[in-house]
Order: sequence, then structure tokens, then C-alpha cells
Amino acid sequence: MAISKGMTITEVSSIPELSSDHNPVLFEVSLDNFTSPALSTYAFPNWSKFQTILTNTLPGNPKISNTDDIDNAIQNFNSTFKNAFNNSSTFKTINKPISCIPSVIRDKIKIKNRLRKDWQDTKYPPPYKTNSINFKKKLKTNLKIFTEPNGTRSFQKPALMTILFIK
Repeated sequence: MAISKGMTITEVSSIPELSSDHNPVLFEVSLDNFTSPALSTYAFPNWSKFQTILTNTLPGNPKISNTDDIDNAIQNFNSTFKNAFNNSSTFKTINKPISCIPSVIRDKIKIKNRLRKDWQDTKYPPPYKTNSINFKKKLKTNLKIFTEPNGTRSFQKPALMTILFIK
């Protein structure tokens, strides 16, 4: 199953190259009719309500005897899924940008989160923890410099920092 938003899938094909009954599926997407979602509208779904709506509206196992039945079942599932999502979600318009933090700092935040996750997953080697703490301190100073109240939010791209990991 795949969920796409704003894209038109032109062709779906199963690739029977594996020896199991789980074959990879290839989706060919046409970007000619691509419609980008409204940037200032965000959906906040209530997942329990969504699950309840899907449970009550979708039939268990539809009787399928030919390809037309498969197409109808897929079309029914898609429309039911969209309706359930729309009915279980609240939509809000946000007129300010989500993040005014420069991409350089956002990239550092991703690295910091990855370092913390790596250390939490392994608890070893100790350099993960020290690298995570040091990186967090540097990130904090970068954020402080960027958000200083003096009104000048100029941020110079810092030199690339390399981190050595020993596994």
C-alpha cells in the first residue's frame, strides 16, 4: 500500500524477482499534473477517529473475481481513505513560516539528533555521548547567536565540522 499526496501515479507494476510472495512494487509517477499542497494549511488528524471511520465504512474482504472488481475495490479504498482523513482531521491555516532557522542550523539539529539516537541505541562507544554533548553545546551557541535580540539575524555559514566515529 502506498499513500501519495498531490501526485498522479500513472502505472503500478509488481516485480516478481524475489522467491517469496512479497514482491517489490514499482510506482511510476507523472510530475506533469503535480499540484503542490497549500503551504499555509496543515492537517492535524485524530488517528483514533480516523481508525473508527475506516473500520465502520470499509467492508472486511470484498468479493473479487476479476480485474474490474480489483479496480473498484482500490477506488473504493482510496475514496474511503481520503474521506476518513478529511473527516477526522482539523485543518488550520498558519500564516507564518514554520521555521525561520537557516538550513545550516537545521542540518546541525539533525546531526545532533542522530548522534543522540546512536548513543541511545548502543550506549557504547563513549565517544558517541561526548560527541553528542559537544555538538549540542555548539548548536546551542549557534542558535543563541542567530536569535539575539539586536535585530541583525545574519548568520555566516560555519566551516564544516567533521566527526570521527569509531565502531
